Amino acid sequence: MSCHWCGSSILRTSRLYFVDLPRLVFFQYPVRCRECDERFFTNLFEAMRIRAAAKERRTARLHQRFVKLDDTAFRPHGVRLPTSLQAP
Repeated sequence: MSCHWCGSSILRTSRLYFVDLPRLVFFQYPVRCRECDERFFTNLFEAMRIRAAAKERRTARLHQRFVKLDDTAFRPHGVRLPTSLQAP
């Protein structure tokens, strides 16, 4: 799926407004392009796939941040963990 205006595939689900409810009855859900910020409607099931993919990206990004925080950042300089507690 790509943006109808700029062709970008970087999309996210948009906020649902009261005026969008009639379209939701017909399984149309608002999506917003992250490149050009245009809002358009797509199939509800496609929108849920976009939302799930965004959640996976967010989880992966948070995991990378915590992996970078090595336990050495929390120990005073020169203090080493015993070999039994070190990661393999």
